[in-house]
Amino acid sequence: MLSERPWKLEAVLALLAGLVVGWSALNLSAIGVTQLALHKNSPNRLFEFIISSFSFYIVALVLIHFFLRFHGATWNDLFGFRKLRWQSIAAALAAAVVFLPAGLALKKLSAVLLTKVGLNPVEQTSMQALELSVSLGQKIVFGIAALLLAPIVEESLFRGILYPVVKQQGYPKLALFGSSVAFAAIHTNLVTFLPLFLLALVFVFLLEITDALLAPVIAHSCFNGINFAVYVTGTDVMDWWKGLMRAIRHALPSVQHLVETLCPALCRVLLP
Repeated sequence: MLSERPWKLEAVLALLAGLVVGWSALNLSAIGVTQLALHKNSPNRLFEFIISSFSFYIVALVLIHFFLRFHGATWNDLFGFRKLRWQSIAAALAAAVVFLPAGLALKKLSAVLLTKVGLNPVEQTSMQALELSVSLGQKIVFGIAALLLAPIVEESLFRGILYPVVKQQGYPKLALFGSSVAFAAIHTNLVTFLPLFLLALVFVFLLEITDALLAPVIAHSCFNGINFAVYVTGTDVMDWWKGLMRAIRHALPSVQHLVETLCPALCRVLLP
């Protein structure tokens, strides 16, 4: 299984160290570009936005590529394209949609608890950046990062590499909860920590039942896509979710009728 992939521990540690060093270097470059832009009275240049948003993902993609080559593996091996089935894709999409209201409720609960202990709940940095993105170019760049780069990189690191290597050391529970805590912590936001932690557990479950990293990648992309669409359009998440549930209920009889009609015909054609 992918979750039992024999990654070498020293290679994983080198990957994490390189990620920290590379990310820090690119962030320092981004700070320099921002200061230069401020000096020229042009703080909203798209170039700055790309550097600050993409630094982590650029470094991670390069390092993961060489990590896979070191183990004689490919991106195809990591994602498990050959093992993915349509049932796995359906499960991934359903997991993202079903978790959405639960995640929203947990986020609101976290905000209330933080307020009660005297802390000021603030929005996640990425969402703040999206709210400040006024140009179409910035929104497109942010959309690419949220829907494509973030799911690929974060799932590769946390579910594809970190979770298996800790599990193979003989600590399956530490692998499950440790990788999930790390996933939530890297987003550096107390309000979203609990919902992201539970979402990470869902992603591990998808990985285990499908044995294909592409399943949690799809679920991650779908979850991010919903949130991205909500912020861009200014709609309420719960209103969107309720509308989707109504549409699914209305579509179910038609889908059931279609399946009942086509299945016998397909069986007669495909089976001897």
